[in-house]
Parts: sequence; structure tokens; C-alpha cells
Amino acid sequence: QRSFLFLFFSQLNVYCLQAPVSTLLLEKVPQLDPSNETQKGFMASIINQFRWLDVNSEDSAILDKFMDVMSVTDESFQKDMIVFLPEITVTDDQADRVGHFLLGKMEEDSAFTDTVIETVPSLCISNAVRNEITIKVLDHVPAVEVEELGKLVKFLLENCTEETYERVLVALRAQLHFVDTADPRRKIPDRKQKGKKTADVEKEIVLAIRSALRCKPEAIAFYNKLLKRLGASALGGAQLCVVDVWVLLVLLSFSGDQANHAQQTAHKKILSGQLSDSILAQSIGTHYNALKEFFAAILSFTCTLLKSKNATIARTGVSLYSLLFVTFQEMYQRQDILGELVAHLGSGNAEEVNGALASLTAIATDSLELLKPFASYLATLLDHIEMFDNNQTRELFWVISELIAPAPDSLAAHQHSRLEDEVHIMIRKQMSSDCQNHFKTGIIGSLALLGKTERLIESSSSPARCAKEVCDSLRRMFRQCSRNPVSLGFLFEELAQLLSQGRLTNEKVLEYLNGMVQEEFESIYIDEFQNGKLQEGELTTSYPMPSEAWFNLDDEDAQVAIRILPLSLSYDKEEQLQLAKLPAQICLMQTLEKRLSKSLEAINALLGCPLHLFAKECLDSSSQRKDVAQILGYAISWCREILNTFTDDLNFLDEQTLETESATIKKVIERAENIYFLETCLILLHQKAKEKRGKGVKSDAAAQPAAREHVLLLGMNQEVEKSAKYFSTKQFRPLRRSCFGILFLACSPGHGAIKDESALIPVWTYLLQALHHQCYSRDGIFRTSLDIVEFKTFEEEQIDFPFVLHTLQKSFLDHLASQDETSVPTAAAGPECLYDATSALVKDSCTAASFGLELISDITCDTIKKCNNVSNLCKFFDCFLGNGGGCDRANSITGFLNTVSAHYEKTSSFDLKFKSVQTIVSVYQKLQAEELDGGDQPGFDLEQIRHETFLKVNHLLIEVDPSSLSARKLSNARKARIIDQLIKSYSFLCEDPLESLHETMTFYERYVKSTLGKGKGSKMESPYPLLDRQSIMVWYSSLFHWLCKTFQKHLQESLEDTSELGKVHQCSALFTKLVLLPRKVEKGNLFLKHIVQNGQSFFDALAILDKNDLHKNDKVLPILKELQKGVKYIHTICVECKTQKNSFLASKVPALKRSVERFIWKCVLWLHKKEDVSVEMGSLKHRDLHGNVVLSQLDLSNFDFNQARDMYDNTSETETEKGTDSQRSLLLDQDLPLSYEC
Repeated sequence: QRSFLFLFFSQLNVYCLQAPVSTLLLEKVPQLDPSNETQKGFMASIINQFRWLDVNSEDSAILDKFMDVMSVTDESFQKDMIVFLPEITVTDDQADRVGHFLLGKMEEDSAFTDTVIETVPSLCISNAVRNEITIKVLDHVPAVEVEELGKLVKFLLENCTEETYERVLVALRAQLHFVDTADPRRKIPDRKQKGKKTADVEKEIVLAIRSALRCKPEAIAFYNKLLKRLGASALGGAQLCVVDVWVLLVLLSFSGDQANHAQQTAHKKILSGQLSDSILAQSIGTHYNALKEFFAAILSFTCTLLKSKNATIARTGVSLYSLLFVTFQEMYQRQDILGELVAHLGSGNAEEVNGALASLTAIATDSLELLKPFASYLATLLDHIEMFDNNQTRELFWVISELIAPAPDSLAAHQHSRLEDEVHIMIRKQMSSDCQNHFKTGIIGSLALLGKTERLIESSSSPARCAKEVCDSLRRMFRQCSRNPVSLGFLFEELAQLLSQGRLTNEKVLEYLNGMVQEEFESIYIDEFQNGKLQEGELTTSYPMPSEAWFNLDDEDAQVAIRILPLSLSYDKEEQLQLAKLPAQICLMQTLEKRLSKSLEAINALLGCPLHLFAKECLDSSSQRKDVAQILGYAISWCREILNTFTDDLNFLDEQTLETESATIKKVIERAENIYFLETCLILLHQKAKEKRGKGVKSDAAAQPAAREHVLLLGMNQEVEKSAKYFSTKQFRPLRRSCFGILFLACSPGHGAIKDESALIPVWTYLLQALHHQCYSRDGIFRTSLDIVEFKTFEEEQIDFPFVLHTLQKSFLDHLASQDETSVPTAAAGPECLYDATSALVKDSCTAASFGLELISDITCDTIKKCNNVSNLCKFFDCFLGNGGGCDRANSITGFLNTVSAHYEKTSSFDLKFKSVQTIVSVYQKLQAEELDGGDQPGFDLEQIRHETFLKVNHLLIEVDPSSLSARKLSNARKARIIDQLIKSYSFLCEDPLESLHETMTFYERYVKSTLGKGKGSKMESPYPLLDRQSIMVWYSSLFHWLCKTFQKHLQESLEDTSELGKVHQCSALFTKLVLLPRKVEKGNLFLKHIVQNGQSFFDALAILDKNDLHKNDKVLPILKELQKGVKYIHTICVECKTQKNSFLASKVPALKRSVERFIWKCVLWLHKKEDVSVEMGSLKHRDLHGNVVLSQLDLSNFDFNQARDMYDNTSETETEKGTDSQRSLLLDQDLPLSYEC
């Protein structure tokens, strides 16, 4: 039988005998008994002959017989025969039949799934059959063995087609959770399972993802679309899962555009909140073996996150660094992570350094034992310490102190590490340096090590001895710093920082420190105050100006006064410097008292005690102005720190606190009013000094307070800083978050018993402008929208800060309604001295309420713009309205818009109406942006909001008289900003921007010709209240900007719909009309700046004509004809602007001239073959160095386009024909080739 079989086997490769021999052999297979080993061997021999056939007949009989025999054989042989099916499948029809056969086998028994997924990739089956098999295999994912899951996922990803991508990917995302260590499909981990094989399965799945994405670029494109749609209602609001993160990490490991696009996608998901720290921890934290191969890509991605300028993305990089350090366990991997952090720390970028320090601090906090082996390597960080600011240095020394701190039981004697030795050496050098910055670094390092040692006192064997050593160290530092009061003040600041962070807690050490500080304070800063008079103090300095006590809040109970003038005017330099550390010392005293006695009773006298300052008439003395400014600066810093100190523990919403602490609260409010008074006084002093030197408007500052209040309130922080810089005063103490708790008093029903509301309004307005400054400041404490939404002075408070803003808004409106808004002090009734002028400004509650409303609108508008999604926006609206988050999105947004609209209708001031409109426009822009991004729709009519907002903007722009400004004169700069913002809002909201632009430009052109025209015709009345002779240029620039945006929009749309070219033609006509307008009026050179500034944007938009051969459209020719006059005029401007002595024009004209000539050259290229077409955009003629006329581009009349480059390549270097080289170089060497690309 064996010889007989071998004879037949040899005839299988004979083409004409293959079909009958195969049929005969296959018919023998069912006749053999698989239980008999010999016959089973024969069966295997027969089947194996079909593995490698030299020839393959197209006769389908072989395939039919093979499949018939397969159905009656043993299961093990069936699997072997399935694997051989691709060897005998020749035609596409046969492949589809085999595909249907395999599909049936999987339906009969799921045990064949494993064999089928190995066979199908070798078959050339159609997409329809492949899709059926893929969907069937997808149904087996929940039931397949864990060990086979990797193969299954690889098959699904590699065999997806366009029709099955979404179903497969969505199913895998839903079924693979990677929570359980044993089975990736479980949603909840099973603690009974050890999961020894899961790491291999996860690795197979990750490699399968990489293989599929690398082999099928269309899979990448589809997955990018899927990720973009995540969060939309179509996917049920799905968020990122582990599989999504792995796909992003795999794409990041690729090179080129794929990695760049994946990085951009990750950034967007981080900003939207879908790629959160928790998802990253779930995706990376427990999957070390699976992601080990991608470590380099993940680390590189983390590095780019931390370098991002966006704070949210950078924070994700911070948390990811600490996650990677814990997850990746190899020493070289952790070394690489720390190496990247060290590189960040040495970058010199403040934000990047802060992020790296935050990562290092998190690692030291959570994984200190893992970090200690790298302590010697981290010693290199000391090389970068000179580039760090104080906060960064503080963080670095804290990490170092954690690394080198000894164990409690070995505190007395332990071996010093290399890092510890280097740190001690560096601190000694810094503390002995005369450089102030180096000395501060030494103080920070010493206190960091001291704080760590102090925390180990209770754990040591001899706590008393260790506490004494710490006290001795503090005394030595105190003595060393006493030679320079500024250094001692810095030491106090650092000690207060340690106390507030809980890094200095030993009671004996604190008592010793408190005694030293209090004794030093009383001996230097306290003057005796009895019977309302200042007593002679220890300082015997003779003052060059009369002195008196200011701001005595304790009346007859006052026994001490703060010595400011005696120290400020002392002839002893060291005494003068004592005032520099006064705020830091009171800050440390407050922190110590709260730690030791849990109250401020011991220093309560400092809240209401008077200040030893100059006599009031000294404010009007020009000879003493600088000394007065110095004293005012010290007084401002003292009052600010007192306000910080005594508002820290006051709950302004608690009724019991208002009742028991009413006296303290009154003094706190009066201190806030004192700060407002002192800062106003300093600003007016600065203005008088500028008037004296001829830098300001010469007018009596005391006689015109109404002309100054906008400077005092809207830009008060900036003005105070300018004044301090002018008089070279010390930097003021900043207001802390607790000070803004006074604003919460507006929501307390009992605030009237504390102080009359009309007296509170100026204080609230002052705090609002300070808060407004913090919103816009780069280092402000209210930089993000959540800082405003979540701001509370006490966690248990039930009222949110946005509701406080709403309450203040109503209070200000009610106060203005009860007063005569137009009543302002006149020049004749003005006070006679600067002190009285300041008092009048500070007590003007009507002006304060008006500006307070503007500040609230600015803060609200800024918060809306900073909200990165609709959820945060609605959260702000709910808090503002006092809903507590109980309303849905539609009601929140509608309620807020109705409230702002009510304010718009209620007020008669143009400024307040404009601020309300700004807020509404910001809301609409945010909602429209969310709609364009495909986010969830809150369920309201966005078109209705647009229409109502447009009506308000139109009302302000066309109907409202801007003279209704509460008797305040509108400055040109402020008026320009209002006009620009209103026109931008108008163009954004109008239904047909092009038609509205045409109408507006028509009225504007008539008015300009009438006002600035060369003729002597009748003057036309302004069609818009905000349009006058002074604002013509502002309108011109805003209209030009509007035209450029509209032109670009219609050009872009014309790429898909050529009917839009008609609107492009209208824009071209408006462009020519706007550009040629200066030729028809006098002083046309005033328009040059705006033409040059906006012309560049217009020509940049014209580059769209080159895309998709749009210039070949017949409708483009009329557009070019319409543009020719305007382009010629701009080209002439570019040439003539060389004679203008204007730095702005000198920097902008060359780029504009180049853009104009590019466009002219392209027009020549487009039209040179068209006969009977006369379009002249401008002249391209210039003169070379020899004085010969040349073209900036080559003349096309006698130019052979096909031979151009060959002619240039063969040109001799000695060619002497004048002008030829210049022409060719400009055409062929520069970036203006025949087929020009922008």
C-alpha cells in the first residue's frame, strides 16, 4: 500500500493527472480508520501532499472533493486540511467558496476559529466575504481563550475593510478593558486569578496593533476619525479607553507625519479632558511588559508635553513623568527619565523648570526609596541652581533634603553621602557670599535641611538635645542675617513658608523663634502713642518734615504706633533698611501666633494702631515729594500685609463670626480703605510730578478729580506700579486670596450692620480691580476659569464666588439707580489740596459703582473666554445665577444671557451697555466654537442667540450716543478699542457679512469724502455716533480687516463651489474702493499705515487662487480686472514709502512689496497665453546697479518656457550682456519660478 501511495503522490504534480489522482487519493481518506496508528499515518501522508504542489490545476473538482472529504474526517485532520486550502485555491471564485465554507465551519464549531484566522489571510477572497468572516470572528472575542486573544485581535485589525472598521474598533474598545491582571476582557479584577500569562497576551495585543497600523495606513486614518468623534452623541459620549491610549502610543513610536498627527490628537484630548491622568495611569501603570518596547516613544512624548506652553498639557506631562518612573522598573529606564528631568531643569525656561520640579517633587513624595539610588546623579542639579528663582530653589532643596535626611534612629551619627557633602559645601559658600542672591540661596538650603532635621526630633533618641541643636542653628542664622535687614527679612519669609507648609512643627523650636522675633519687632518698629499723640521713641533722628499719626482705628485705646517716617528718613542706612523686612516680620509673627496660641490675640493691637507718617500738607510740597512717596510705599506694604494677616481666618458669610468679630471686621474694611487711599495718593503724587516736568497735562490735580477716576480704578495696579517705579520705591506686598473674602460680605444679610453699603462700595471696587489684575497677570492667582469658579475662602462656604459677582452687580446697579449718575464734582467745587482730592475720589461711591460694574463685566468676559468646554461654561453660569449646578445646560445658558440682557436694558451708560454686549458676544463665540468642534448641543436655538446679540451690537454701533458716559470724557485710545471690538462683533454676528460690509463702507466713504474731501462741499452728518473726524482711521483699519476676513472666507468656499466667485468679485470691488479712497481726500498719507498693515493679509488670501487651478475658471478674469487699480496703487505706495521716515512702514513695506510682485507675476503667467485680454496689475521694471532697466521677473513676450532652465544651466559665466543675469536669477534662482508655489 505504501508503494502504491507513493506512486500516486508522484503523479500529483502532473497537470493532466492532478484532478483524477487527487480525487482518488481523497476518496481513500474516509475509508481509513484514524484510531489505527498505521492508517492514521496514511491519512496524514495523503493530506500533507497538498501542502506544496508544484503545479496547481484550476479544476474546481479538487477543491470540491477536498471540502467534501473534510466534512467526514476527524476534527484534528479537518484543521490540518483547512490550513492546506490556500494551496489548492486558484481562482477568486474558488477563494470566495472557501471563505463561505470556513464561515460555515466556524458557525458549526467555534473550535475552528483559531485555524480559520490563520488561513484567511492567505486567501484572495473578496471584501464582502472577508467582512462576513471578520464579523463572525468578532463575535468570538468574549468566548475565546485568553492565550488566543492576541492572535484574534491581530486578525481583526489586519483584515478590516472600510465597511467593518468602525464596528470592529468600537467592539474592541468596548470588550477589552485591561483592568484584570488575568483577563483583559474583565471589567472588574478577579483577585483569585494570578494572571501569569496576561503580560504576554497584552504584549501580543500591542504588537498586533502596531503591525496592523503599520501595514494599513487607512486604519490610521479611520482611527483618527474615530478619536476625533469621541465624546459626540453618535458614540454615546464615549471617552478614551486603554486601547485608545495604546493606539496613540504606538503611533507615537512611528516617524514622520503619523507621529506628529498622533501628538496633536493627544494634545486635543488632554485639553478636552478625555485623556486624563487617571486614564493614563490605567493605560500605563500596570502594563510594563506590554509597553516596554515603546518606552523611548513614551518618554519622548512626555518630554514634549512638559515643554508645551499650554498649562493643562504641561500638567499632564508632570504627572506622566512620575507615573513612568514608578511603572518602568529597569535602572536604565529610570536613569533616562531622570536625565530628561535634569535636561528640563537646565533649559532656562521658567515654566519647563517648574514642571520638572513638580515631577521630581511628586516622585520624591510617592517613591522616595526608588529615587534614593540616584541621589549622586541628582547632585548635578546644583549646577543649575543659579538660574532658578526662589520658589524653584525651595522645591529643589526640599527634594534634596528628603534624599539625604538620615533615619530617626541614626540622627546623631550617620555616614554622609556624596550629595549631602556637596550640598553642605555649596550652602557654606552661599552663606558666606556678599552677593544677595547667593546669600538667599544659602538661606533656602539651610532652612530646607533644618526643617527636615526638625521633623525627626520626636523620633530621635534624645529629642531635647536635637531641639537645642535646631534652636542654636536658628540663632546662628539670625545673627548672620542681622548684618543686613533685607537678608533677615528674607529669612523671615522662608520661615513663614516652612510654617505654612507644616515643615516646622516642634513646639519648643517655635516658642524660641517667636520670642526672638517679637523682641526684635518691639525694639525697632514700635512708637509710644498716648492721649492721641506720638511720644518720643528710642530713635533720636531729627525729621526733615513734620509728622503725625495716620489711620488710628483704635481711637483712645491706641497705645502704640508703627514707626515708618522715623526709619524712612533716618540718616543711618541700616535703620532705613529695617522697613524692608517689616511686612515679612509681621507675616512670620502671624504664622507663629496661629501655630502656638491658635489666635492672633497677641498681635491684635497692630490691626488698629496708627501709622507714624508725615503731616498732610507735605503731600503738596514739591521739594519733599520723593521722601513722601517712599513713606507712602512703606505704608502701603504694611497695610497690605496687615490685611493679609487678619483676613486669613475671617469667614465673612458666617453670621456668628459677623456678630462676634464685628469690631475686627470693621477695622479690616477700614484698612482696605486705607490701602485704597494710600495708593490713590501715590498716583496723584506721580501725576503732579509729571506735570511739573512737562510730561502730563498741566492742570490742577486737586481741581479735576472727575477727569482722573478712570486712571485710578480701571488701571490702578498698573498706575501704582508706574508710580512706584518713578519714585524708586520698594516693591509692594501682594494681596493674598484671603483679602478677596471681603467681597463675600456682599452676600451676607448683616453686612449693613458692619458698615453702610455706600461706604463699602469703593472698597469692593478696589478689591475687584485688584482681582481683575490677578486674572490677567501671568503669575496671578486667578489665571484660569476654575480659579474664579471654585474660589472660596473657606471650604464649608455654600456660596460660590461667581454668585458674589452677581450680587455685587445688583448692589452696584441699585446704588446707581438711587443716585444721580451725572452728579460729579466740578472744578470750582474741587478740594484745595492733594489729601482732600484723594479723600473725594476714595469716597465717591457713584463712580466706584459704575467702574465696579465694568470690572465685573471684564472678569466675567475673561472667565468665559478661559472656559475650555461647555461643561465649565455652564458650571460658571450656574454658580453666577446661584443655581448650584441644578439646571441643565440650556437653562443655565439662557438664564445667564437673560440676566446680562436685563442689565443691558436697565443701564443708560454707554460703557455699561458695551460691557454687557461684550459678555454676550463672548458666550455666543464660545457656543459656536463648540458647535463647529462637533460637541454636544445643549438644546437651545443658537441662531436665536445670534440674532438677539446682533440687535444689541447694531443698537450700540448705529443708534446709541456715546456721549452718555456718566459725564466722563472718552479718550481716543479707549474709543478706538470700543470701535474695533464693536465692528468685529458686528461682522461676526451679521447674517450676510458681505452685504453689511458693502452698506457700511458706502456710508463711511461718503462721510470721509465729506469731512476730508478736497472740495468745499457741504459737510455730511456722521451716519454712526462713534464715527467722527478723530476716529476715521480706526474705522478704516477695522473695515479693511473685515474685508480681508470676508474675502478669504469666500475664496476658500469657492474651492468647493465656484458660484462663490461672484462674492469674491464683490469683495474685489470693495477692496479697490477702499484702497483708492486716500486719493480722493486730503492728507491721504494718514491712511498709509493701515493700507500696509492690512494689505499683507489681503494678498496672503489671494494665494488661494493658485489652489486646484482655480485661476483657470473664467469667472476669475473679471476679478483680476477689478483688482488691477487697487494693486497698482499699493505697488506705488510700496515704492514711495521709501521716503517716509516711519519705522513701522520700514519694517512692513518690503514684505508687502514682495507679495504684490508675486501676485503680479502670477497674473502674467496666468494670462500670457490668453489673447484679447488686457489686464495690467503693475510695473515690474527696476534698475540694476549699472542703471539699466531690468524686470523683477522675466519678460514673457520673447521667452521660451520649455527652454528656460536649460538655457540658464548652459549660460557662460563670462556672458557680458547687461541685465541678462539679473533677469534670469530673479526668475530661476529666487522663489518665483514659472510654476510658482506660495
